[in-house]
Amino acid sequence: MSQHDEQLHRLLRQWRDLEPRPAFAVDVRRRIRLAEPVPVNRRAWWVPQWASLGAAVAVALVVGMWSGRQAAPGFAQPPTTFMAPDSLAGSYLKLTGGNR
Repeated sequence: MSQHDEQLHRLLRQWRDLEPRPAFAVDVRRRIRLAEPVPVNRRAWWVPQWASLGAAVAVALVVGMWSGRQAAPGFAQPPTTFMAPDSLAGSYLKLTGGNR
């Protein structure tokens, strides 16, 4: 055995059991009962949740619109090659007078 083990055994032999007061449990229950409840502001947790949800939706919309414009930059413009005068559809529109 090492010296630390002997010191530990000596200290453990000196240990005395601690016992609570006879009315310890009754005193604890009384203190809990007499303690004033903390008022709960129900709006305090509700508002930040809705505010963060609104901010997340706004960010998602902005990011979605920006990424959509980056992915298809010419999507909003009408195609010019399909209706070009030298294409089949453009020739048809010239013949029928549909390009007014």
